[in-house]
Amino acid sequence: MKSILVLRASTDICGDEVGLVTSHCQLLGMKVYKEDVPTIHALEEMVEKYLNSGTHFDYIYLCTHGDKDGFETDLSGNKISISWSQFAQQLCENGILNDDTIFLLACCKGGLMQVGIDMMSVCNKINYICGVKWNAYPWDLTTGFVVFIHNLENKNAEPNYAAQKASLATDYTFVCYDRDEVEMTSQYRIRQFELYLQLGWIDSDGNWIETDPKVNENTGHAVKEKMPLP
Repeated sequence: MKSILVLRASTDICGDEVGLVTSHCQLLGMKVYKEDVPTIHALEEMVEKYLNSGTHFDYIYLCTHGDKDGFETDLSGNKISISWSQFAQQLCENGILNDDTIFLLACCKGGLMQVGIDMMSVCNKINYICGVKWNAYPWDLTTGFVVFIHNLENKNAEPNYAAQKASLATDYTFVCYDRDEVEMTSQYRIRQFELYLQLGWIDSDGNWIETDPKVNENTGHAVKEKMPLP
């Protein structure tokens, strides 16, 4: 049985949307888990809970407001920004992802290339990231992802084709990034270098200086390794 983790991070757009996605996934015979993400600490505790129970997910669905840098949660009463790299690290470090887990980013700009690169750069366990490239209404996001999941689960479609069907259904551009394709682009190496430098994992010459074993495992890098300059 496939499983999906539905994450809610906004009070104003994630009511009926989450209900519709949940009902459709249950109709397809999937097991649905729903959680709120009020803070990064709450995300850590939630992931730890599923790690201890041995639960792994085939889909991660995030409902929120977002942009190229990260997403916003207001469930704690205050608006808190969480970067895409932070989000990916939390889910990566604790082993709740299956080999081909698909991330469904139900927010504006969740389909931008930078979003996919930031998440894949910090977690080598993430192979597929899907989202919309433009600002979209909640009902368009929901419709698109319902069509996407339906095509994967009911018609055994490939992710890229399912994203095309979601685009046709909504007139918004849905994309699904495949790690194998993303890593071949010049944008990947340029943005990865910028991100690692920003996070303090490399120096300006590209030397890997991060010593946290979890980070090194999740990125596939080793201490003293040198990254090629972009």
